[in-house]
Amino acid sequence: MAPISSASSQSRTYSRSVEHDTRTGQTTRTQQSTNEKTQGVKPEVKNNGVSAEKEIYKDSFEVEKNAAEASGKFGKEGSALSGEGNVKVGSVGASGEASVTADLAKGQVKAGGKVEAHANVVSAEGSVKSEYGIGSTEVSGKANVGAEASAKGEVVIDPLNGDVAASAGGEAFVGAKASAEVKQTVGPATATAGAEVSAGLGAEFEADVGLKDGKLSANFDIGATLGIGASVEFGVELDVGKVADTAKDVAGAVGDAASSAANAVGDAADKAKDVVSSVLSGW
Repeated sequence: MAPISSASSQSRTYSRSVEHDTRTGQTTRTQQSTNEKTQGVKPEVKNNGVSAEKEIYKDSFEVEKNAAEASGKFGKEGSALSGEGNVKVGSVGASGEASVTADLAKGQVKAGGKVEAHANVVSAEGSVKSEYGIGSTEVSGKANVGAEASAKGEVVIDPLNGDVAASAGGEAFVGAKASAEVKQTVGPATATAGAEVSAGLGAEFEADVGLKDGKLSANFDIGATLGIGASVEFGVELDVGKVADTAKDVAGAVGDAASSAANAVGDAADKAKDVVSSVLSGW
């Protein structure tokens, strides 16, 4: 926090008065006293403060290996025609990160992470650009044959409110993918068009599970690709409070039934006793 300096008041006295006679053309200066009090400007106080959210843990990694790789380019940037590209054969790699943070103001703890991996038989990407006077045309694309997968997740714990939330998602694909993009610029205007095509087997999923306001809910969204796309989505919700109330009601009902059964047994015993007494008295 920057130090606070005091702002002082300042006073000054000055005099000025000018009178001009239009008939004689003479200018007469007269004395007039004025007292002006000025208040000093209070300096701005900056308080950087301390963020309530603290990062407890964070780590990441990235690794990639290629059996063979080649790259090249031609032409110069800004020339009539230029381009670049690269090809990788037998590419294997993985990357990921994880973190844990705590929000001291909200009393929450959050943990999350993600990981990605790929194993490609061959992959390639490149671009070609042509510049001419009033505009330019750029074509870029990439393609790969192999397998790739990714997953991510997050857990948030809020003990003050009794809430817990967890989410997870991921996708996997085995096959061939190719995409292309065309960017056309004419003067100040730019238009972009792109497309992607894939052939193979793919799957993805999203899941959310949470406990909030005494209700436990879970939602799942599963998608799969085998030439054409398909997806399945479903969810469930359970009111924990009502479950407890229902259990209490069931316990009460069982108790009532047991009490009724006991009363019935007692009544039957009394009747049997009366019958036996009557028979004995008749003898």
